[in-house]
Amino acid sequence: MSVADSISQKLKRLLQPQHLDVINESHLHAGHRSSPGTGDSHFRIIVVSEAFTGRGRVERHQDPLGALDALAPVGVQLEQTVAALTALPRRAARHRALELLERVHFPNPKQRYGAFPHELSGGQLQRVGIALALAGDPKVLLADEPTTALDVSVQSRILALLRELRDDIGAAIVLVTHDIGAAGQMADRLAVMYAGRWVEHGTAEAVLGRPRHPYTRALIGSYSGVRRGLRPLPHLKGAPPTRYAAHPRQGCPLAPRCPEALPRCSAEAPPTRDRAGSVSVCWLDR
Repeated sequence: MSVADSISQKLKRLLQPQHLDVINESHLHAGHRSSPGTGDSHFRIIVVSEAFTGRGRVERHQDPLGALDALAPVGVQLEQTVAALTALPRRAARHRALELLERVHFPNPKQRYGAFPHELSGGQLQRVGIALALAGDPKVLLADEPTTALDVSVQSRILALLRELRDDIGAAIVLVTHDIGAAGQMADRLAVMYAGRWVEHGTAEAVLGRPRHPYTRALIGSYSGVRRGLRPLPHLKGAPPTRYAAHPRQGCPLAPRCPEALPRCSAEAPPTRDRAGSVSVCWLDR
């Protein structure tokens, strides 16, 4: 399981109704809350990750082709999802499915309603996956690597679509990504994680403009390094720790790879420091 997969699983557990009281609504911008005792979830949650799992929750695999049944037309799969989430009759569910395909700018939805997944491009598959998520009228959308395996131009269009949908339907988006450029385009707030722990979080402006943690600086340096001609790409030596290590490391998990590490970084858990729009967990941040 990759770090992003681990983060996605943790977020999905956090976004269960029993945990939603701990979420800061000013950060989510996500609709209304139900009154206590009504039995309703505080938010309707759509999780985009692996497979359809029931009302109020849809998952999409990082590989968009893996999210869909290879033996069924994409329009039929979307129609069945709409019917399961809304109890609409078949004709109305088909009409709603076509509306969703049009909303995500899927090309020629009526003509391609019967297309099979293998007949679509990566960008088209991603649009179908987003349409599946929208079938549940989400207030929180967890997008797990939505631009994986797409070329740069298609990535840009998918991110633009997510921003458009965010504004149109008023849903909050939680974006899990390895692409710090995509995060910078999409996020109001950022949380940078390493080895399953957050190391810095705050406003996007503060985290990207004034990074305080060595790992955040390394991420930004590796992203901007592609524009430095033939000079070596900045990188951290070594590899991230495995989650299956017999003896969990004491202190900061980045210490063995950090070029700025102090002796105490490997022995003592770093403190949390909050200032100037961001929070970091690092001995070096004074």
